[in-house]
Parts: sequence; C-alpha cells; structure tokens
Amino acid sequence: MKELHQINDAIGCLVINKTHEIIYIDKTAKTMLNIDSKIDVHIAETIKQFNASNNHSTLILENDYFLLLYKLMLDNEISNYIILTINISEMKKIFKYNENENDFNDKKIDFLIDFLNTEVTVTDGEGIMKKVSKTYCKNYGAELNDIIGHSVFELEEKGIFYPSSTIKALNERQKVTVLQKNKLGKTIMATAVPIFDEDDEIQYVVSYDSWDVRDATSLKEKYESIQSIVEHQSQEIKLLRQKEIKIPNIVAESKNMKELVKLAHKLSEVDANILITGETGVGKNVFARLIHNLSYRKNEAFIEINCGSIPPSLIESELFGYERGSFTGANTKGKVGQMELSNKGTLFLDEVSEFPLNSQATLLKVIQEKSIIRVGGISSKSIDFRLISATNSDLMSLVQSGMFRKDLYYRINVFPIFIPPLRERIEDIIPLSNLFLKKANKKYNRNIILIENAKKALTEYTWPGNIRELENIIDRLVLTIEKDIIKEDNIYSILALTPSINLNRNMNLKDTLDYYEEQLLREAYSKHKTTLDTAKALGTSQPTVSRKLRKYKII
Repeated sequence: MKELHQINDAIGCLVINKTHEIIYIDKTAKTMLNIDSKIDVHIAETIKQFNASNNHSTLILENDYFLLLYKLMLDNEISNYIILTINISEMKKIFKYNENENDFNDKKIDFLIDFLNTEVTVTDGEGIMKKVSKTYCKNYGAELNDIIGHSVFELEEKGIFYPSSTIKALNERQKVTVLQKNKLGKTIMATAVPIFDEDDEIQYVVSYDSWDVRDATSLKEKYESIQSIVEHQSQEIKLLRQKEIKIPNIVAESKNMKELVKLAHKLSEVDANILITGETGVGKNVFARLIHNLSYRKNEAFIEINCGSIPPSLIESELFGYERGSFTGANTKGKVGQMELSNKGTLFLDEVSEFPLNSQATLLKVIQEKSIIRVGGISSKSIDFRLISATNSDLMSLVQSGMFRKDLYYRINVFPIFIPPLRERIEDIIPLSNLFLKKANKKYNRNIILIENAKKALTEYTWPGNIRELENIIDRLVLTIEKDIIKEDNIYSILALTPSINLNRNMNLKDTLDYYEEQLLREAYSKHKTTLDTAKALGTSQPTVSRKLRKYKII
C-alpha cells in the first residue's frame, strides 16, 4: 500500500527506559535522525534537546522533524518512554492538496490520524475544520457535526476550546504551543503546526494535544508487545553484564589467570587488606587497579606509591604530609600527603618491601587506626582507604632477617594473591602480544601483523621480564622492522636468541631434532641468502642443505 509506505517514511518510533537509554529503535527513526544507534545508548547522545521533565514534551529538531514524547506508567512510576519522530517534509507529501478535487486526500489523512490515535484536528488555511480524530469529540464534549465545517474562530467563541492553538498558528505562521481549556473544563496543552504550499501560503494547520496521560495509555496498549520485548532484552543485557568480564588491559586466557580475575571480583566486594606478590613485570599494579575499578570505591582516587622510589628521609612527609614550617625547605603552605589523598579510595603500596624499617611503625599505626598526623602536626585526621600492597620480594624472609616488621607483614597480608610469571601462562602470550601490537600500531601509525611462525617463536621464549618485557619487545619490533609483517626471524633477531626447545612440547627425540634442525636452517638461510653460503656456514654440503630446505618448505 502506497499510503502505508508514506506513513512509514513519515513516522518513526524509539523506546527508552527510565534512565533514558535506548532499548528499541525502528528503521525509520534511525534514518530520520541519521543515526546508527544500538540499544543501551543514552538518548542525550542522539537528541541533544531531550527533556523528559513534563508529562508530554514536544521537541523540534532542525526544521524538518518534531518529536512526540509519551511516558508509560506502571504502578504510578515511569516504566518507559515512547518517542514518535515525525518528518514534516513527508507529512507535507501525505497532506498534499489536490487542486483538481479542491479537497484533501481523505484516505491518506484518515490513515494518519487513526495511526496517531490522539486528539488531532486538521483545518484549511482559513481555519475551517476539515478533519478530527475519533477521540477528539468525546474528549472535547462536542458532536462531530458541531465541529466539521465550522471555523475555529466560531468554535473558540462557543467555548469548545479557548484560546485556539490553530488561530495562534495562523496569526504567527509558525508552530505554537498553548495551554487551552475545553468545554469540559479540562486544561490541555495543545500544539498547532502550519503547513505551507509552494507559494508560502498556509494550506492547512495540524493541531494535536500533548497533555493528558490517556495518550500514554493508548500508546501503551498499542506498543505493549514492544514494551514486553524490550524489557526482556534489557534484563538479559543486565544479566550478561554481570556475568561478563570486560576490564581493559587484563588478559585472562590461561586457567590460572581466569581464576585470579574471578577472585578479584570477589575481593572487590570487601575491604580486606591484600598483598600481591609475583616477579617484576607480571602486572601487579594492573591487577590492583582491577580490584579498585570493580569496587564501590571506583569513582574515588587510586593512589599508587612506589615505596622504592622515595628517599627514606622523605618517606613520611610524602606519605603523611606536613604542616608549614615543619622543616627547612618545606612548602610554606604545608603539603597534603599521598595517604590523605587516598581518602574514600584505594591506597596501593608498590614495592612495599622497600619501605624504610624505621618508618614501618608509623605506617602500621596508620593502617590500624586509619588516621594520620602530618609531620610537624599535633592533631590527627581520620582517613578511609582500601589498602593493597605489592612486592616481588620474599617478605617472610625479610621478616626473619629483621628487615621487615612481623606485625606489619601480617597486617598487610590479610589476603595474599600470587600472580604467576608469563612463562607459566603461555595461553596469555599471544593475546597480550596482539593487545600490545594494536597499541603500538596506533602509537606509531603503522599496520604491522604477526604471522603464525612469529607467534610460535614468542611462545617458546621464557620471558624473564614478563609482561613488561613482552610489551617492550613488541614496541621495538613495530619501530624497527621494514615490512608490515613480523616473522619468527624478527623475533629471534631482536631477542638475540637461538631458537629454544620447549621441553613441554611432548615430542620424541626424532621430532625434537627435526624441529631444532629446521630452526637452525631457517636462521642460517635467512642470514646467508644462498644454499652455498648456508652450507659453508653450517659445515655441510650444498646438496644436503638444498634437500633439507625443501624438506622443511623453507624454499
């Protein structure tokens, strides 16, 4: 049906929840508003003028669209909002005046009015009523014969409505919204929109009411199936979010890392002191941030203190702050300490094993009492922080040697977490490499990729520097290689290694020897370029080299 197609082009629909996130949008609304929104996007990102402060609102977008906003109520509370997007240009086409018939196209107008299912009137350019919606007469206390064919000026005098929005639109030649009273004594917010012909004369005026919640009720009945679907979808999305782990910079493909991430979720719900241990470069600070970001303190400060980078003589003033005039060279206004800045948030003490022994008693008191006294001060100040510590040292050995207080050790080690080295989480190497490669490509404006044999080389290296070393190596590769492909030769070259044999490969002796031979031939041939020079370098014959290069599909 041509008329239905026109209506579909003129009117779109989107649904938002009570927090103003889009949970449904049809094709027409997407096209009309020139957006490609998916569900769960805040409406303000799409419609800057959005305002849901009134029961019904009408919003103008540029010159071609206006919106009708309807609130759906459930148990006297807002459940969802339905927004109709109406294209004025397309409406002009639907309401186009037929000069031969000297009247409106009744079929098209009736179709549109019934679709809207609200109090709608259509007058000509002189204010003569041509069309009214089915609900208009009932809600205005008038008979159809008393309205159709009569002038809005006459109807205003009779008190059917006053003041007339249509009259105001005719006089001002623009869209208007007025508060008017009807014959039944109800106060109604009525909006009138003039439609102009090619000669810039008002051809007709469309008026609609946007005040009473009965409009929302009728729309609720019309769209109850949509509402049911989108509410179900919203619940599913919420449940999926609760189950899904999406934390930037955390790669957890290996079993032990997946377990650690689950543990981080559990620990984020309580304020127990945590001690994170592991080799240098395993990502202890990243894991500490993960716990913070998952906790109720996520919107507060995350203060990271490297205890090994602060001179022992300054450790207390840096951590606890100081009052003005406390010592020579001090700031005349005093200084707020790092611990004070962590109030309401998370305090992360990295390399806690390096904390000076003579200041550990003060640190212990702060952790126990959750209060500080600035250097040079006399009054204490309460602070509320979540404590996470980290070290790559064996703290218990330091305790036994007298280099770390035993009572402090047990205070910070309420819940220990050990992050395994990268060599024990081989499944994470390639995902981490891809993550770092993506960052490096963006940083250096390149488009480098890893091929499979390069990935294999990465997983065979033991990574003594762990994740930090891996990221540095990927950065160097992106900066130095000439082509856009990282091959295993590039890996071996930058690591200055002979290909290592992974003893966990579960290969027999023959397979292991073949593997090693292949790697050696690849490296030698890549370096010397010819079979003759390769044979000389390896101390064997050229035919042998040629045969083995073909065997391993190197040439």
